[in-house]
Amino acid sequence: MDRWDRKRIMLVCTCCLMLCALLIVVCLVLQFPLAIMLGCLYVLSFLIGTSSVFYGLAEVVALTRVVPKSQIPLALTQNEITYSATTLLAPPLGNFLLTIGRALPFLADAISYIVLLISLLCIRTSFQEQRREATQGIAREILTGLQWLRTHPLVGFLAFFSGFLEVIVILNVLLISAIRLEAGFPQGIVGVILAGAGIGNLLGNALGTYLQPRLRFGWGLCAVSIVFVLAWPLYGLYTNPLWLGSIVAFLALIDSVAYLLTASYRLAVVPDAFQGRVSSLYRLILFGFASLGPATIGVVLQVYGIATAINIIWGALFCFSCVIILSPQIRRATFPQDENSTKNL
Repeated sequence: MDRWDRKRIMLVCTCCLMLCALLIVVCLVLQFPLAIMLGCLYVLSFLIGTSSVFYGLAEVVALTRVVPKSQIPLALTQNEITYSATTLLAPPLGNFLLTIGRALPFLADAISYIVLLISLLCIRTSFQEQRREATQGIAREILTGLQWLRTHPLVGFLAFFSGFLEVIVILNVLLISAIRLEAGFPQGIVGVILAGAGIGNLLGNALGTYLQPRLRFGWGLCAVSIVFVLAWPLYGLYTNPLWLGSIVAFLALIDSVAYLLTASYRLAVVPDAFQGRVSSLYRLILFGFASLGPATIGVVLQVYGIATAINIIWGALFCFSCVIILSPQIRRATFPQDENSTKNL
């Protein structure tokens, strides 16, 4: 992301995703033997995953060049609202198309990439600053990015805090499922309860956009962490589906505000030359938490029960909150409005 042309990366990845979707359509229409079909799907899944990672990183770091720093929170909010709406609408639409024909969902997917490709070609703004020719090896440049992150500990701390919040979002499914089994709810109620997360995300994005320009970043992060610590134990107090749905919605709301604060701050303070490397490290930490966290808590749920799992997460939340509240650097942190603000980190 810091070496190559970001727009070109997004165009190539979009073409790759479109071709993968079309090849799935071909596999389904031609009805290949099962062994060949599975082999093709494994390869195409790998290509789709890889292209999505490159595209997602290029999209995030290009955002800082497409909009001014003061509008980054608004742009992130619009992206999140679009993502939330797509998450709600895509599964029923995909199932509807699947009932008509197995290949139709993938054909619709390919058409959506064509629309995306045209949209990218219509954007005239450069996705990165003017760069000089790369003179260092790629390993040296990665090391330079790590050194920059080491000299800005607040940005590094936010990576781990964001990763932990991602674990909380994923754990909602495990905890609600475990509570359902213990309380004897019907299986279908889980989806209804978790639908509250979508509502909470939409409300949180709206609230975060309102609060961000009115709150100092450090105090906003302190407030979010305190609310998380106070709200999380509610999981252990209520088993009524309505209350559980309300708790999930409220936690999703606070998580959305926290995401908007941390992502806006990171994108604003990291220089354009390091955006790709820092964002990649963020993704690596995020996916690490998202993989190891649910696996660990899943074992705790099975062996020790719901109350212990809730207490472990609450204890980790409390520790993060103590660091945030007691750190003068975090409390004094402000959201930069221009390029010169990054010199004062």
